Amino acid sequence: AKEAIIAFGPDRFFKELGAIMGDSVKESTWLVEAYQPALKGIIWSCTAFANEDGFAIVKSIVEMAYTKIRGIGPKSAAVGNLGMDALAKTGEMGAFGMLNLMRNKSKYSRFVKAIDKYIDKFKESSDLPEEAIADRAIPRFGFHESEKILKVSDQISAVFRFNKGKLTK
Repeated sequence: AKEAIIAFGPDRFFKELGAIMGDSVKESTWLVEAYQPALKGIIWSCTAFANEDGFAIVKSIVEMAYTKIRGIGPKSAAVGNLGMDALAKTGEMGAFGMLNLMRNKSKYSRFVKAIDKYIDKFKESSDLPEEAIADRAIPRFGFHESEKILKVSDQISAVFRFNKGKLTK
């Protein structure tokens, strides 16, 4: 799979996988036991490369898996934990940033406790001090030097810029 992703081009692969996974990741059918090997393969492929789009896909899978079912608990803590463990093991700041985004967004105490476990796991394996990790871990979402260019066609592009704290197009 890794060779195929490299041949296809990792950036293109994760953008297209993100488009495919977009709304479908919200479907509970992904958590049916028969589909879990495919879901695990997607998690692996998304964390095998230092790619923010791939990390974002894993984040969406983890959030879906930890969606709370009233009176029962998360839809699939095992899948969610697998995704968080995969993010923590990458050692990549972008993956750490996704863990922090989930941590800051969630109000589900069981999920927060699980995220904290994997955040600590990431910190333990890092050579950097905790403050430096936090500073470097903010996801860029494709922005480079406060700018992101989305190519629509050969002649048309959309340019997004951050200027004095505001996003302009």
